[in-house]
Amino acid sequence: YVFTPTGCPKQSYKALTWTRDTWGEANRNSLRSQDQCLNTRKREFDSWCGAKDTVMHWNGPTKPKASGCFVLTPSGCPRQGFDAKDWTRDSWGEQNRKES
Repeated sequence: YVFTPTGCPKQSYKALTWTRDTWGEANRNSLRSQDQCLNTRKREFDSWCGAKDTVMHWNGPTKPKASGCFVLTPSGCPRQGFDAKDWTRDSWGEQNRKES
């Protein structure tokens, strides 16, 4: 998440409330990497915005609360056209491999 308390002088972008950094999640792995979120993305926002007071907050991925088989593919699964950037229940595996 990003917060730009004084706005973003070089851009028309403003995150005056906590705003999810979806670009960073998709392009910098900031959902999975605390360092990418708190350090890399802060530097990038500061440079892009022309500000020094960008504040980042990292909420790592939460693990499933239900029992069962779940899959997480942070980089996607391009050869199969499958994407589980959040924990996703592996219902195919449970049905076809008798796993749960």
